[in-house]
Amino acid sequence: NYKLAVNAYADLLHHEFVYMLNGYNRTNRLVAAHALPDKYAADGITFIPPANVELPDKIDWREKGAVTEVKDQGHCGSCWSFSATGALEGQHFRKTKKLVSLSEQNLVDCSSKFGNNGCSGGLMDNAFRYIKANHGIDTEKSYPYEGIDD
Repeated sequence: NYKLAVNAYADLLHHEFVYMLNGYNRTNRLVAAHALPDKYAADGITFIPPANVELPDKIDWREKGAVTEVKDQGHCGSCWSFSATGALEGQHFRKTKKLVSLSEQNLVDCSSKFGNNGCSGGLMDNAFRYIKANHGIDTEKSYPYEGIDD
């Protein structure tokens, strides 16, 4: 179920939309790989799927209450922060059965040391490194999203 309507992007030309909201920036990947302090460098993690686990045909985490409300990044290339918080919100719910909306703005403002560039783009793995080094992340309630760089 969805709704079609005029929104904040309706009057943008294609190149304006891409300029403002196309958050992937290859430079971020280069920064992440080469400029981080050693203790925050990539872990080189490899996923090996277990052979003895039966997975369900489908699962809808919305039905289980594990997904926060729809959020709007506005005119800020911060999609990377929304993907990071969304992933953590779901995992936190699975562990605690409590759904807590986390702060994308915290990541936009504070994770540049880890290779992210605020509203100019970033990577969720850099966001995770920041959260790990910071021993956590603020909630949306305590650090609300503004959609601007600090």
